[in-house]
Amino acid sequence: GMNFRAVFVLGLAEGEFPASPRESWLYNDRERRALGDVGVLLSTSEDRTASADFAFSLAVGMATEQLIFSAVTDSETLPSRYVAEVLRLFAPDSIAAETFGLHQVVADSMETAWSLSELLKAAMHQVWCEPESQAMWGEIYSALYSQLPTDLDKKASTEAERTGSYAAQIDPALLHCPRFSASALEQYAACPFAYFVSEVLKLGEWDEAQEGFDALSAGSVWHEVLAAFLGGYRGRKLDQNEGERYAQELVRLLEAAVARRERQGRVVQDIWWQFEKTRWEKALRSWLAGELERQEQTDLTPAFFEWAFGAAISHGSDPASTERPLTLACGESLEPVELQGKVDRIDTGGNRFRIIDYKTGKPPSRKQVEQGLRLQVPLYMLAVDDLLARNGEIAADGLYLQVGATTSELGLPGGKLSREELLDIARQAVLRYVTGIREGKFPAQPVGDCPAWCRARSFCRREAAPDGEGTEEAMDE
Repeated sequence: GMNFRAVFVLGLAEGEFPASPRESWLYNDRERRALGDVGVLLSTSEDRTASADFAFSLAVGMATEQLIFSAVTDSETLPSRYVAEVLRLFAPDSIAAETFGLHQVVADSMETAWSLSELLKAAMHQVWCEPESQAMWGEIYSALYSQLPTDLDKKASTEAERTGSYAAQIDPALLHCPRFSASALEQYAACPFAYFVSEVLKLGEWDEAQEGFDALSAGSVWHEVLAAFLGGYRGRKLDQNEGERYAQELVRLLEAAVARRERQGRVVQDIWWQFEKTRWEKALRSWLAGELERQEQTDLTPAFFEWAFGAAISHGSDPASTERPLTLACGESLEPVELQGKVDRIDTGGNRFRIIDYKTGKPPSRKQVEQGLRLQVPLYMLAVDDLLARNGEIAADGLYLQVGATTSELGLPGGKLSREELLDIARQAVLRYVTGIREGKFPAQPVGDCPAWCRARSFCRREAAPDGEGTEEAMDE
């Protein structure tokens, strides 16, 4: 209920306020929600986002005459989404906006530096950026030098020798991108810099054997088990009366997949597996129940599993796989785009195909697909049309299907989009992303929240946490 004539909201840069939500390493959001159900209340990343929204709305509502926003932004850091939300409330060009350079916010004389911190910053700026002022400011800089961070002078020398600032641009001559996958292009759509780190620099970490699966390993186990199971019934439907026998077969395949990973040193079967196995068995039974119901409601039958295209055919790929890539034309003056991938499952019947892509997490939203941010099913439909279909067959539709503890799905096309419109959106998105990659454009501009698994988290400027931000565990305390 407090009001002020003027309110200043500082630090309105994306990633600073609101801060990028991150799940706790100690208890992730799913575990926190489960604890909440039994009365142990811990905040989730969604709670912290809502708290920031609430704090911002309170600050804005306090102003009676003037509301001033401020942010330090550059070629890699965008203004906070809060700024755009407020600007949308007013007529275009009705809000005054001013931009200041470094020389305008650093003291230009000793008399105008009102604190030791301002004096130090002014001395650094004058000595390193204004050569004509070195004589005047040199003594102050030398006197305050002991308070500078270690190696700062070395870093400053490096910066001073640069011919230009990094603007998320890489010389295209340094890049070699012969073929692309749907998942890699989705990563570029989510954040070009994350794509650059993982796909161009090929940065990663050594994964030691551990108790349990990470998300990627869990996904590979699901794919292996379901492909082996359904492959045994290729071209025919499952018998609705054989559910228990199917469930036992799925468990045997699961045990074999885990044992194989243990022999390879990729997982440790310790006491963890005694508890985890029960959860997996329950999840497999849940998938089986859903699969029996889906098969009963359609005339399609599972026909291809782990069907690969555009790459060397590996062990476990469907016999119908092909090394031919999916090729998309880019116009007369541009090089065509070659795509590769592996389709989890293809059902057939009635002169049509259905593409099924398994997800261990939540399937994408329809909006993400319509915006060209999620490409796998549409691109797989194009690949099947071009490389697998015969005698007038088409990939008529597709399905993102969640496997695991819960089950949800997204069928395509749907909403207001026809099949042709869906595929055209995917084509245009691919050409847009590939053009950016080939031109060496990799800005640190994520579309949504930065994921915990991003390999650039420890050094990406976009991910720097604001000063004074406590850890999630400290906030829980």
